[in-house]
Amino acid sequence: ISKTTFTNYHAYVAKSMGVTDGDKDVFAHYKYLVEKVKTMKLKGKRFQKQFDLFITHDRSKRCKDVATKIREAIRSHTPNVRTALCTDPDVSADQAINCAVLLSDECFLNAEV
Repeated sequence: ISKTTFTNYHAYVAKSMGVTDGDKDVFAHYKYLVEKVKTMKLKGKRFQKQFDLFITHDRSKRCKDVATKIREAIRSHTPNVRTALCTDPDVSADQAINCAVLLSDECFLNAEV
């Protein structure tokens, strides 16, 4: 859908609702609908990805344990947040909205990093 088509449709809906007639109640209802659509667009982004949070770590034993505990805590306290670990099969960071990186101090001592 082009911007011109969207603008024309937006103007048509506003005019058909009677927003331009000066009725304050209609104008308030119209503004409510516009805000509702904006909110729905933002919420819709969540379902474009498979996960909300991707947790990756440096493969050290301590970070693996912390990542597992974080995932368990999120699942028990906020079950609607979909999490994935980097050790899960067939999962990558591009399938998630957010990414958390867990690194140990030893990781920064490595010259290759």
